[in-house]
Amino acid sequence: MFSVDIRIIQYFIRVALMFVLYSLLRLLFLIFNWSFFDDVLITDFITGLKFDAVAIALWFLPFHIISIIGIWWDNSFIKKSQSFFLLAGAVLSILLSVIDFKYFQFTLTRTTAEVSHFFTDGGDIWPLIPQFLIDFWYLFFVAALVIYAVSKVLFSTNDLNTEEFSKGTKLINLLLTILILGNFVLMARGGIQLIPLKIIDATLDTKPQNIPLVLNTPFTFIKTLGKPALEELSYYPDEKLTSYFTPIHKPTPTDTFQNKNVIVITLESFSNEFIRSENKSYLSPFFNSLKRKSLSFENCFANGKKSIEGIPSIYSGVPSLSEHPIITGIYGGNKLNSFATYLKPFGYHTSFFHGGRNGTMSFDSYILSSDFDLYFGFNEYPNQNDFDGTWGIYDEPYFDYFINTLNGFKEPFFSGIFTLSSHHPYSIPKKHIERFNKGSHPMENAIAYADYALNSFFEKAKKQPWFERTLFVITADHTPNSLTNDDYIALSQYSIPFLLYSPNDSSLVGTDTSFAQQTDILPTVLDYLNYPNSYFAFGNSKLSIDNNDCSIQYLNGVYQYISEDYVLHYTHHKSIGLYHAKLDKKQQNNLLTLKPQITKKLENNLRAYLQQYNNRMINNQLSE
Repeated sequence: MFSVDIRIIQYFIRVALMFVLYSLLRLLFLIFNWSFFDDVLITDFITGLKFDAVAIALWFLPFHIISIIGIWWDNSFIKKSQSFFLLAGAVLSILLSVIDFKYFQFTLTRTTAEVSHFFTDGGDIWPLIPQFLIDFWYLFFVAALVIYAVSKVLFSTNDLNTEEFSKGTKLINLLLTILILGNFVLMARGGIQLIPLKIIDATLDTKPQNIPLVLNTPFTFIKTLGKPALEELSYYPDEKLTSYFTPIHKPTPTDTFQNKNVIVITLESFSNEFIRSENKSYLSPFFNSLKRKSLSFENCFANGKKSIEGIPSIYSGVPSLSEHPIITGIYGGNKLNSFATYLKPFGYHTSFFHGGRNGTMSFDSYILSSDFDLYFGFNEYPNQNDFDGTWGIYDEPYFDYFINTLNGFKEPFFSGIFTLSSHHPYSIPKKHIERFNKGSHPMENAIAYADYALNSFFEKAKKQPWFERTLFVITADHTPNSLTNDDYIALSQYSIPFLLYSPNDSSLVGTDTSFAQQTDILPTVLDYLNYPNSYFAFGNSKLSIDNNDCSIQYLNGVYQYISEDYVLHYTHHKSIGLYHAKLDKKQQNNLLTLKPQITKKLENNLRAYLQQYNNRMINNQLSE
């Protein structure tokens, strides 16, 4: 009589339960991030099953191996090992996914293996865990509830009969074992397609906004673990490539080099959402007053969604256009030039200040490897009583320290400072809590305090002998998670300030409405100084009359290219969307087939940009 070993039935039941678990986690992910997704369909959940299959195959690999062994060799150790690896895989899947319920709102993408650098190279993640437990306690309650329910269901499968199979069923068991192995291979590959399923393949089955929903966190973690991020491209021959785009700039200055001091102020999470809106203008009164005295680039966009992506974009003119940030990714050993590289031969003293712990996101390693003279972090700060309890030194006292240290430098100097008080958990010094409590969200109060600290800095800087001889650049590292219900891929989610301010220089007053990006900052500053030599940057001077006004971002496998009043979405070597940047800010009306000439022009420019980027990154050719 035909009979199937109960252990095989038990195996398939447990695999099916993992699919149920992953679908449940996807549903919870959607519930916690409802405002970030638009037009979610049941097909998004169905498509997600193939990405779940890959994760269930690879994430639970020990469970699969021991289960197959257990079909032929039955003992208590095998049974216990099988149950252990099944439950361990489920618990880790739940924890990773639940963390993304909130972390996604900051990064707009599923967590990848890159997060492991925060636990190894970052240096400051461990002290933050207690604060996260306090702020997001409800997530751990959700995780505990799901883990409890899953463990109960999985333990119930242990009660299935495990009768000895007869000799007559060995052939059936053999055939079913082969079936299990074949099914495992299909699951691990994500189907019968030629190449195993990748993160970027989610773009084929859903709209860009819903890609994080279709994916799952264990899948993105596994697929980015130790894997190269870029492929070498050959869209154009070299002689044609440079006619579209080249990162090598060869200026022809008409005036002599002016050795002004340069200070770049990067404000943590200082989104235009919180400083431009009329009903939020009270949060940043000083910034708005400074803006009226500056040259403001109204349509500037961050090149990424993380600080670790923003700092190299600003200081080296090189964005992160892959799953891995440049600093901690597989190309972290590449030589990056910076402001320091170009200005030190002109006698500049160069430095970078960040009140966070030394080692945070490897900023210290990046700064010193890109030719800066000095890095000042938490360890160098003299008064640890100004510690905010989470990230580092409060903005106001750190700005004071910044000024005092600058006063000891020989001019001309270039110095950058990266603030931190407007980062979660939005800590404000006790003496200022009552003053900055008018916002509807702690983030708004932190923005108001950061503006106050910036005001304090300029009031004291005005009294310094170097003030009149200094160019100030004010921008942000990235935007925070939005407090509105805007579609998260809309341009507002990358919109940041970019100001140039130089006392008594009327040429740097007004507004510029062309598109700009963080990688334009280095070329713009060098152009302002009349820098005479060649330099390297994936941006253009905003002071040049023939600058290419564009901006580029990479998120969830999709490149977003903003140029000529349009936004192009590009993936898998083809364009998938074209939207009007100013008339369709939520990107709902796809013009791809209606504007073929514009699509082709933007696509050609983007392909040249990506070919230069990928090939130079792979071959460590990030210099002039």
